[in-house]
Amino acid sequence: MGLAVKNLQAIFERGRIADYLSVYHYVKDGIYALRDGWGFCIECEPMPFAGTNTAKAIESLLTAPRHSDDWYLNIFLYASPYIDELMDEYLKRKEQGKTNINDEVILELFKQRRKYYEEHTKKSFFDEFDFRVRDFKLFISVIIPYKNKKQTATEIDVKIELEDAIKAKNAYFGVLKSEGLAPRIVSPERYIAIMKEILNQEKPTINNYNPHKEIKEQIIYPSTKIKIKENGDLLINGNPLRVFSVKTYPNVINLFQFGEIIGSYIDNMKQIPTTFALAMNVKLVDPVKSKEKFQMKSNFITQQADGNPVAKYIPTLHIRYQNYQLAMKYFEEDGKVLTPTQLTFWVIGDDEHHLEYLAQFVRNHWSQHKFEIAKENDDTSFTVFLSTLPMQMDSYYDKFLHRFEPIFCHNTSNLAPVFGDYKGNGYPLLTFISRRGQIMSFDPFVSDGNYNIAVAAESGKGKSFFTNELITSVLGEGGKVFVIDVGRSYEKLCEQLGGEFIEFDEKKNIVINPFTNIKTNENGEIDSSEFELLVPFIGNMCGMNLMASTEEKDPTKRVLASFIEQACREAFRQKQHDTTINDIYEILQKHPDNRAKDIAQALYPFSIHGRYGKWLNGRDNFQYQKDFVVLELDSLEQKEDLKSLILMLMMFRISQDIFFDFKRRKMFIIDEAWQLLRDNISSAFIEKGFRRFRKHNASAMTVTQTINDYFTNETTKALFNNAEWKIFLGQKNEAIEQAKEEKKLVMHEYFFDLLKTVDTVKGRYSEIMIIGSKGIGIGRLLVDRFTYYLYTTDANDKMKIAQIQNELGCSLSEAIKILVEREHGAKSGTLLEK
Repeated sequence: MGLAVKNLQAIFERGRIADYLSVYHYVKDGIYALRDGWGFCIECEPMPFAGTNTAKAIESLLTAPRHSDDWYLNIFLYASPYIDELMDEYLKRKEQGKTNINDEVILELFKQRRKYYEEHTKKSFFDEFDFRVRDFKLFISVIIPYKNKKQTATEIDVKIELEDAIKAKNAYFGVLKSEGLAPRIVSPERYIAIMKEILNQEKPTINNYNPHKEIKEQIIYPSTKIKIKENGDLLINGNPLRVFSVKTYPNVINLFQFGEIIGSYIDNMKQIPTTFALAMNVKLVDPVKSKEKFQMKSNFITQQADGNPVAKYIPTLHIRYQNYQLAMKYFEEDGKVLTPTQLTFWVIGDDEHHLEYLAQFVRNHWSQHKFEIAKENDDTSFTVFLSTLPMQMDSYYDKFLHRFEPIFCHNTSNLAPVFGDYKGNGYPLLTFISRRGQIMSFDPFVSDGNYNIAVAAESGKGKSFFTNELITSVLGEGGKVFVIDVGRSYEKLCEQLGGEFIEFDEKKNIVINPFTNIKTNENGEIDSSEFELLVPFIGNMCGMNLMASTEEKDPTKRVLASFIEQACREAFRQKQHDTTINDIYEILQKHPDNRAKDIAQALYPFSIHGRYGKWLNGRDNFQYQKDFVVLELDSLEQKEDLKSLILMLMMFRISQDIFFDFKRRKMFIIDEAWQLLRDNISSAFIEKGFRRFRKHNASAMTVTQTINDYFTNETTKALFNNAEWKIFLGQKNEAIEQAKEEKKLVMHEYFFDLLKTVDTVKGRYSEIMIIGSKGIGIGRLLVDRFTYYLYTTDANDKMKIAQIQNELGCSLSEAIKILVEREHGAKSGTLLEK
């Protein structure tokens, strides 16, 4: 062990690890006072599929004018095993949700999910390949050296420096925000928390900041032990860590390609499943001085190559000459700036044997991307490790380490570790896990557009589990869910959750009258907004695709729409909420204009004299009480016209209920939509109904088997076009190619290729591609055994649960927990006592 290591080890043993940390105090406005300068730190969201635009934004940070030189920029990407921040929010929202169904089993489901995820931050979900859940965090920090280090510096001097640092912070923040990296200034509490997590290798329970104590003294726990092994590995509280530095860079690389350095976008076997970090330090030097210094070296090399007759026999000299000539071109013609860069990677293993395995994989993986990396030795590993952390790299580390490599700014920007997987869009209504282990949250109600969803899922690709997950998630947060289905797919779930299962057939005396619950204005007349849906509704009965007269662009259709509106208003003035479709029929029949009489004739089947009249005429008596309602149309399978009518009536009736309850979230689901929504229902009715949902905190989701099912007619196109969210589970390659060639789905070529890889591994997970206006991501739905037994439709599994309930007289959630414990061979004595 060298002298330097012995000295370092002596410091650790005295508990003075804090002496190696640089952050002293928080000043104000996001600025910190450091050992060697002013600093600021900005936390960002890693950019999925970062590419050319992101690289240009980073390059603009590297080349932006500065009020001084020799700044240090650090970009730190960290794969954290701690997901409790998101899972705390996830469970908190579920605990607060209240419905009138079986809240107990729903809450237990989400408690089990949290436990399942947290168990697999430290171990793999599967035996076949190592797959764990974590959270990628990105920090971008800058150190600006003090100009006035002498005691003679005045208060005014310091104030000017501080104001300059604040301006620099604001400029960086603006660039990062414009690029969509969602920046937020790191508070001292947040900085202490992340540094505690890394340097103690455990999640801190308290993240207080004491302004009267140096920040560097608030990070290391007294019990923390860091040891440097003779091979250069670190042991942080027993967790083995190895540090690598890049020695050789590829000739050409772009940011998108470099994004795969932290794991393949596709290949399960090319992943780094444990905690790791990738950090880039850049020294922002004076571009003029840098160019002059480089020019001197270039002149020397040129002189050697041109003036030396044996130079042509020395290949390395000729290569250096060519490189310097190219570099001078970057300087002279392209105006590029030289940016000394340090790229470092470190990884933590489960144990020392596992670390060796990871280290070999990391070397091979980087080598495949044309990088050569080398393990840091015992004299430097700890110092290099510290230099990777936010607001740590400064002139002291620089002088000791000599790790900076001169790289031009356009290349450096393509090495910036600002990438990661799609994290989702907001609060965790649902959670998935990306292919590289990123915990994802998805909430369709967080959107600048509407909240609607279009789902395409081939048979056997996980559609039922995904839909069940959405149902329980909305209910779990106190929402309401309505499902229209053919095939009884949700009967068991509805029964288990204590919902309401309503089956339609011709024998039932159900009346759905749109006028019974219609909204009125202060004069007691039909509110004008109601015609947005009422006109398409009645128009559809007449076989016409109509919109309200104020919105209808076709002059002929506008007249027809006005006839319907006039008849509705007249009938409602006479009978108020007792108005029926038959009243509209009679008023139009007596109208002097033949066009109105034609509408009446088309409405005849829905009058009291027609075959469908019994469903529409009379006081509305369709009632449901529960917050989870399944409307089953299976018995109408062979009656297409009646099925379409009932579906439209249900949509209209539910839409009325949705609009009267703004506070609660509502989810309206139409499964097997490709069968139900054929030409029998007008696209205008769908379009207006679905557009209104957002105004009333409601989301409509339709489910088909393939993307192309959404383009069979104008109605299904309206469903697709009025959905902010497109969600695809496994699709056949032919269906994807057809959608691409016919421009049914428009996105970058790469994402079509990625969509072809979306798959379901039976008994393991279902993959889901989520496409929204602000991002695309692929997540995996992994469910614990509790969730599996709640969602499964397997008759044998359901029988096992029922037997336990009958034997022990326990609740559904207790029965499932007992079944899971029996499955795992655990004792269930505690539960049995209950």
